[in-house]
Amino acid sequence: MGTWGPGNFDNDAALDFVERVADVVREELVPPTEFEEIALVMAAVAVYRVLVEQCCAHPAEPAEVRALRDETLRVFDEEKDEFTVESNEEHMVESRRRIEATFEAFLRLCEEDVSGAGG
Repeated sequence: MGTWGPGNFDNDAALDFVERVADVVREELVPPTEFEEIALVMAAVAVYRVLVEQCCAHPAEPAEVRALRDETLRVFDEEKDEFTVESNEEHMVESRRRIEATFEAFLRLCEEDVSGAGG
């Protein structure tokens, strides 16, 4: 039997659509291997967060989010000096803060869903 309600995402068709979109986004949630890939990972994290927060998508596993965060920050820290000439140091500091904040917000959302899951 389908799920029905008055909201935009209170039905199976809408939720199926959201999960298809989320599947496309999840494909981009792979650890970056070089600095240039970080922008795509961060865009995917931000879009996935909106899908979970606003559109009822299934959240990521917190351990997977932590692992992706750690690897993304590792690549950033190892390779940022190569790009500091193009971008000043202040820009790099702000970029790292934004990466941390984006992951932290998404991780909190995923952990809330896990701890609030009642079955």
